[in-house]
Amino acid sequence: GLDPYRNDHATWVLQLSRGDFFLCSSEEQRTFYLGFLAALGRLNPDRVAEDPDLAGLIAPVPFGLPEELPPHRPVLPPPEPGRCRLLFGGLYDWYDPWTLLEALELLGGDSWQLLLVRNPNAEGTPQRLFAEVEARCRKRGWWGKEVVAIDWVPAERRYDLLRDVTLMVSPHKPSLETRLSLRTRFLDALAAGCPAVTSEGGAMSSLLLEHRAGWVVPPEDPAALAAALREILEDPAALEARRQGAAELRHRFAWSHVLEPLVAFCRNPQQDPTKEAFAFRPPTVAPPDDLVFRLKRWWSRRR
Repeated sequence: GLDPYRNDHATWVLQLSRGDFFLCSSEEQRTFYLGFLAALGRLNPDRVAEDPDLAGLIAPVPFGLPEELPPHRPVLPPPEPGRCRLLFGGLYDWYDPWTLLEALELLGGDSWQLLLVRNPNAEGTPQRLFAEVEARCRKRGWWGKEVVAIDWVPAERRYDLLRDVTLMVSPHKPSLETRLSLRTRFLDALAAGCPAVTSEGGAMSSLLLEHRAGWVVPPEDPAALAAALREILEDPAALEARRQGAAELRHRFAWSHVLEPLVAFCRNPQQDPTKEAFAFRPPTVAPPDDLVFRLKRWWSRRR
């Protein structure tokens, strides 16, 4: 809506025009914010001459991972013999469960079980997608057998759940959000040595390919996703190789490593001497609200 847009855009303009050092989660996000900073005058001749790569202005500091995981305490009972557990996780609008369900139909057989996670705050989180997936799986005869909903797992037990499953598989639809986000659920999976399958686009797909820590398929391509899942189910050596790649990524994202740019700045904080001369601070504008929206907002504020 327009109210969140105005608030978020004004916050961006205020922070990016006045801050001295900025953090983001990935190189993709850094490029995005550099464009915003350029529009606000923060990428100016004086600043670039002093700091050509602008590493002193904005640096990736992603979500970190523990150096060592706690001992494994299983959350789930042992899997059925010969059946791989596939963890999707929670269902949110930017994910694409439909391509996965079509891929599983192409795959067939009974060598897999898909786990979905119920949101514990259903009243405050849209549940439309979960309900639609449940309805389709019930119609297919999968619900409660091939596709199972499990309860939310406390954050401190998430690595236990991820060590109880064979694979994380969470394809997404192409969008700006999926291209720029880091996908912390995948980082948790990699920390637990759990390989992942995802769609092309964004920082996580690049990491999976670079470190051979999972499989990346074209978005909205059930046949390609089914082929990746078939390789996983039929080739234990390929799965083990990806598991090793996933475990190696944990060291790259250890908190002690990812926080280095922030620690360096805190030890030697520097103000940007160019911002007052060059920073551009425009007002945030948006089209006027229509009458119905204004009446709804007025009524909601009176309640």
